[in-house]
Amino acid sequence: MGNYTIVFSFSGSSSYHPSNTAIRVWVRGTSSIILDYHSEFDRSENVSITASILDEQGYPINLEDELISLSLISTSGPHDISDRVNISLDILSLNLSAIPIGDYTLTINYPNNTLRLGSFTEVNFRVTSNTSLVIISGRYDGILGDLHSVVIRLYDSLNDSINDNIGVSLYAPDGMEVYGSPLTTVKQESTIDGVLTIEWTPTRLGNYTLVLAYPASDFYSRSDLQLIVLTRYLSVLEVALPTNVTYPGTISIAAALSGTTGKIRDASIIVTVSNEDGFVLEESGITNALGTLNLEIQIPSAGKHIVSVSFPGNARYAPDGIVSEVLVFPEIDVQFLQPVGAYTGRNVTLAVDIGIGGISSTWSGLAEYELSGPAGLILSRAVSIGSTDTLELSFVSSIEGDYVLYLTINEIPYAHNYSSQFTFSLTYPPSEIPLDTSTTTITGGSIILLIVSPS
Repeated sequence: MGNYTIVFSFSGSSSYHPSNTAIRVWVRGTSSIILDYHSEFDRSENVSITASILDEQGYPINLEDELISLSLISTSGPHDISDRVNISLDILSLNLSAIPIGDYTLTINYPNNTLRLGSFTEVNFRVTSNTSLVIISGRYDGILGDLHSVVIRLYDSLNDSINDNIGVSLYAPDGMEVYGSPLTTVKQESTIDGVLTIEWTPTRLGNYTLVLAYPASDFYSRSDLQLIVLTRYLSVLEVALPTNVTYPGTISIAAALSGTTGKIRDASIIVTVSNEDGFVLEESGITNALGTLNLEIQIPSAGKHIVSVSFPGNARYAPDGIVSEVLVFPEIDVQFLQPVGAYTGRNVTLAVDIGIGGISSTWSGLAEYELSGPAGLILSRAVSIGSTDTLELSFVSSIEGDYVLYLTINEIPYAHNYSSQFTFSLTYPPSEIPLDTSTTTITGGSIILLIVSPS
């Protein structure tokens, strides 16, 4: 590669003199384009075509300062790939992620320059996509005579909607196709923005089978969807239960089950109870000849509970049920023990037994109390207590009269703060009068001394 001089020489002969001449020739190198690519791939894949250009000796050429032209054309026309091309030293990369489906032709042209002859290449590849058919909404509760609807969506591997035809078939319980024409077993429906709504009204008891099929094409994969809807008569479950009770939380539930043709007897009714920690208990019973059932359940703890009463359905009747929130208040039992020997000038001990049923044994709350007497406030305290505890306090007072203990318990789960007051009295201690060598205690009344003189 470069300037070369070619000399032509004639050494002469017996008839001619020697002669020579020379020409200067500029010799250019060659180039070749090497590609690494997939001939077919899904548009959701992270795929790139890489290219390198080799010189006449097989060494890669640095492409950062070279003039290279690329064009990408598909069945829908040319594509702008300016933001998909990246050149780093001797590697050119064309990113094809999320490119639309279709057949493509990529052309790369490396033009002639002063150093080398250019090169040209062209490759073909196909971009495809997997597809999905899914139900996004609808109402298909299986009630005989009610309008049923199913809303489906067709989309590709990048969640882009597909507008195309879908084959729809609906088979009645006897196996007859009832959605399309009587002469066919499938009806073609078109999606709009990838969405299709299918409606029907069941007229027979049993399983209706909805079958949807999106056929495979050159660029899209096949998708199928099947939905089986069991059609039954309507059932109505009416339930009466309290919204709140106090621990131990016995809940009386009255249920009445009826259907299109009358009361439903010998039907199973299931009651489940759960709270924020999960499942609590389950009870069940059978309806009588009048379609009614009475149950009593005991919830083992205080707090908010979700009570579900349901009829799971049977061969003729569809399920029904209700969900209700029941608040179980804790049981608060506070007993004030009247002090014994409550006299002025002596130490008096007060005791209050506290029991809060239905809450955790590890619960800790705050009890605040004030003790007041005839002369006003005697003491005020705040102490920590458990769900089962005894509060004790002692005091000494020299004033006779009525005394009041005010008690408030705070932070009780699922209950308002508890407040109460307890009244007791202090009296003067009993008097003692010595008589002879023994002592007689006088606790009340008058003292009468009778003096008798000798006659």
